[in-house]
Amino acid sequence: MAKSKFIPVYVVIAEKIKKKISKGFYPPTSKLPTVVKLSEELKVNNLTVIRALDVLKKEGLIVGRRGSGNYITDSMHRPVMPDRHLKIALLWALEVSQDSIINNFSGEITSGILEYFGIENVKPVWEYSESKKNKKVTWTSMPHGLQVDCISERIVHGKIDQHPNLSEIKKGEYDGIISIGIIDPTWLNKLFSLKTPVILVDYPNFNFELKADMVFVNPLSGYRNAIGYLVKKGVKRIHYIGGTISRPVPSNLDGKKRHDFIVKNQTPEPDNALRLNAFRQGMDEFKLPFQEDCIHLARMGQKECEVLGKELVDLPKNKRPEAVLCFNLEQAQGVIKVFANQNISFYGGGAASHDYRGAGLSIYVNAKTLGSAAATLLVSRFQQPNRSFLTVAVPMEFIKPV
Repeated sequence: MAKSKFIPVYVVIAEKIKKKISKGFYPPTSKLPTVVKLSEELKVNNLTVIRALDVLKKEGLIVGRRGSGNYITDSMHRPVMPDRHLKIALLWALEVSQDSIINNFSGEITSGILEYFGIENVKPVWEYSESKKNKKVTWTSMPHGLQVDCISERIVHGKIDQHPNLSEIKKGEYDGIISIGIIDPTWLNKLFSLKTPVILVDYPNFNFELKADMVFVNPLSGYRNAIGYLVKKGVKRIHYIGGTISRPVPSNLDGKKRHDFIVKNQTPEPDNALRLNAFRQGMDEFKLPFQEDCIHLARMGQKECEVLGKELVDLPKNKRPEAVLCFNLEQAQGVIKVFANQNISFYGGGAASHDYRGAGLSIYVNAKTLGSAAATLLVSRFQQPNRSFLTVAVPMEFIKPV
């Protein structure tokens, strides 16, 4: 007679708890009873229950959070790491607010990250960090085994410093960090010194590609296809308008002095090089004439580009552009408005992070895809901490007018 196979008691207990989960006795996202309570219900010792729960954690059915307890996972979204509760920091260069988290580029990237982890419907909690220097919003989901903190600029002596506080980040003991739009290499080097996995999103240079995973926007196909569309419309003279940003504003300036400094201290936007290169390649591919006086720089706004538009519309007809492709769509709208006021047929386009329909050609930047790519890289880094660093390019897409 064959001997029956021995099954450890903790495995039997794990199966009993699993059966209750499958029957809905413990519904998704609910908290399990304590180890002591389960021991009493199942008539076994605490150690047996702990070992049974470890089995369920490895299977992704529950997730534990130190000091809080164990939670039933949502079958649609398993924990990122079944055996641990993760803390992730999203670092912004600008202010995080209830408006910006929805309506600006960094907010859309953040949405892509939250959607990747399946916590986009978790209610955020708004607060200041412990030192009251950083604005912070937090999404916490016990079933997903995840806490995501979005931290923005800090306040120093009543002034804004466009970098989160490194000491606050260190105190947070984060498992991983996603830096969104922060471009200061000196500050980023300090961030790397924390020895926490970092993903750089929308960082315009490649000097850190051997220190961190990176996600950036590749403008090549978007601008090339926009030029192809214009060529089919019979357009030959196309100019490029790059964008500028202000140099860092000294913390002791405010009001009019701050405004004047911003106006007088403009420098090319770091992403200009990639977009101008994409424009040059497109012009070369379609064999269009191109000279250096076809390149312009302007502040990134519709009104700011109306001034440049007036200069362009006053050029002799044989030198006047028939179209402009700009760093962003708002700039193009400013130039389009000037030409429209003169009843001159004209095309304008630029990058936009929304599927725009209206006056202007949209070269779409999918910010949510940037976010999901960053989250994918971070999870990969958790799973393979010693793998080579990766740089991921998210292509722009020209939205052909209907």
